Amino acid sequence: TGYESVCYNAFNLPPMEHYDYIIVGGGTAGCPLAATLSKHFKVLLLERGGLGKNGHNIEQQESFVSNLVHADDPDSPAQTFISEEGVVNARGRVLGGSSKINAGFYSRAGVGYVREAGWDEALVNRSYSWVERAVVSRPVLKQWQGAFRNGLCEGGVKPDNGFTLDHVEGTKIGGSTFDQFGRRHSSADLLMQYANKDNLKSWAPRNCPPHPLSSPKARRRAYGVEYTDAYGIIHRATLSTSKGEVIISSGALGSPQLLLLSGIGPAEQLDILGIPHTQFGYPFGRYVYLGSIMEKVVGPLSKGELYLRTGDIKDNPSVHFNYFSHPQDVINCVEGLRTIDSALRTGYLKVFALTFIHPRLPADTNNFTAMEEFCRKTVATIWHYHGGCLVGSVVNKKYQVQGLDSLRVIDGSTFNKSPGTNPQATVMMLGRYMGLQILKERLRNSEEHSHRLPSPSIS
Repeated sequence: TGYESVCYNAFNLPPMEHYDYIIVGGGTAGCPLAATLSKHFKVLLLERGGLGKNGHNIEQQESFVSNLVHADDPDSPAQTFISEEGVVNARGRVLGGSSKINAGFYSRAGVGYVREAGWDEALVNRSYSWVERAVVSRPVLKQWQGAFRNGLCEGGVKPDNGFTLDHVEGTKIGGSTFDQFGRRHSSADLLMQYANKDNLKSWAPRNCPPHPLSSPKARRRAYGVEYTDAYGIIHRATLSTSKGEVIISSGALGSPQLLLLSGIGPAEQLDILGIPHTQFGYPFGRYVYLGSIMEKVVGPLSKGELYLRTGDIKDNPSVHFNYFSHPQDVINCVEGLRTIDSALRTGYLKVFALTFIHPRLPADTNNFTAMEEFCRKTVATIWHYHGGCLVGSVVNKKYQVQGLDSLRVIDGSTFNKSPGTNPQATVMMLGRYMGLQILKERLRNSEEHSHRLPSPSIS
């Protein structure tokens, strides 16, 4: 894969080393974040998985389904978890995170989403472009895809926007992280293309929970992480100066889980497992959201919760998504199903001999009760889970953990709702965007490296 030039086994890391930035999670957000910060600072990127080898072909499009099917294998790039409702799901366990195991759809967030988040629109667009130059291609529609697109247009999903990466109303062809040869391009590619390899170390430990340890001062701060390699040897990485930061980018399940295991979260959860308190009172693991497969319920408005099952970082946490608990999600699902039904009735799709694996749609799609029951009985995942470390509750608008210095969370766990049609693009963008913001903030507030650091490039 070529990643060996920047990635090593954690066993080879010294027992103690110092870095300007320590990023926990080499996934969809962590890779672009590390690549950006490495341009000017010494960065350690820790990823719990490996490079996706050991017989698992994750580089080719045709392996998408098989990698999810074999997600229970100990060395699989995907890890299965099952929600409390019994819905089977998966999370990435490989350099590149879930961008390495997903279906490859790429689409930006809407303008309204960007403004609501309070992001700099110009910098957001440049950050998207930076990602897209490395990983995005225009897909070639096959027979079924083309027919379904035409069916949507004829069924009333208009206008026909053709190919666009923007989030727009109507029918469109989005981008793909699979190229014309079916090769996958994930966030790990951003490390290869953009990182300063002299400043970046990417390691693959088996276990890397960070420990934001308390200091004698009134305010507590994170000063490093401690983790165990594949041979059971404990390593410690610490921040080289008080201006450095530990950044958690472990995803909507991993980030709240890591913080809770580090003693950061509600006291009642920590006490059950005997975890010492570092900081508590904020709703870590609350407000976890998910949509459904084939038809995505936008938002959604239904809110779930995440709890620790055990004190072992390798064990999945308990997740209850609370599907369709908000009535508007039910309404959105029913309206979406009616749109699908309209498309299936067009001439473009009648030529296919369709076999329904799931139960058929109700014969009377105007019967709201029957349609609601169909939504609830067929609920499944499209992997767009997010939340758990929300902006405004766990982190502030700079993604800094409230009540702790030198600790941020930058990934999809901070989203109040899923951006655009698919969050992958925005999670990658956020890693680049916040990397630039951190660089600008540090250079503006400190003369520490002013003699050698130009303004960070935003091209």
